[in-house]
Amino acid sequence: MFKEGVVVLSDVASRGTVYHEAFHVVFNTLLSTRETELAYNEAREKFGDLSRKSLEEKMAEDFREYVMGIKPKGIGARIMDFFKRLFAFVSNSR
Repeated sequence: MFKEGVVVLSDVASRGTVYHEAFHVVFNTLLSTRETELAYNEAREKFGDLSRKSLEEKMAEDFREYVMGIKPKGIGARIMDFFKRLFAFVSNSR
């Protein structure tokens, strides 16, 4: 869970949960308004007209799958570039 700038992980969390939550941290604290809007627009093309919260959850899951080597199908180039930058950020902040 990511709330008020803090990530809390359960010791029984699913594999890759840390990547899912890292997505939320970066998405909500480091991206510009323009970058988040571009990501939401790409996500709407892939997932349909969902709420922003639902779209963010879908993107976080796609990021988790991307990092873990599960290849999402049909993802837009901008979201993939975003994932690559996010993965590099998470990898370098350990």
